[in-house]
Amino acid sequence: MKSFSLLRSEYRHNTLVISITRFVASVMGAVLFNFAWLLLFISFGKSPGDMIRIVLWCLAPVIIASGYSYGIVVYDSMLFSNHGSILFIFSWVICGCVLGEIVSLSSGPMVIGLSIISFGGIAVLLREFYITRKRRRGA
Repeated sequence: MKSFSLLRSEYRHNTLVISITRFVASVMGAVLFNFAWLLLFISFGKSPGDMIRIVLWCLAPVIIASGYSYGIVVYDSMLFSNHGSILFIFSWVICGCVLGEIVSLSSGPMVIGLSIISFGGIAVLLREFYITRKRRRGA
């Protein structure tokens, strides 16, 4: 636990390290949740009828955005006593993930996971930038 001492509350001025490690934790959560979605899609996506496949395609950004949010919440709860609202985190990430799915639908289904994770990651980075700017302004 000594390795986390740079991230604890007495080092809160080191926002770059906190933002980078929070981003890495959120990406790890998204990759785990993407893996779970992929298992669902492989298991049930080939069943007869297109309705299950359509539902799974619509659930992809929600599941992956939940992974991003879960990664941030777990990171904040492990290192700090307070953590942000899951709805505030989720609202940033779901916008990026939905945009990623829209982009991937135009390029083909093989890149849906990569596209959603990429645009969700961009949304997390924008959220971290927003939080850092807000903290520096003292708001």
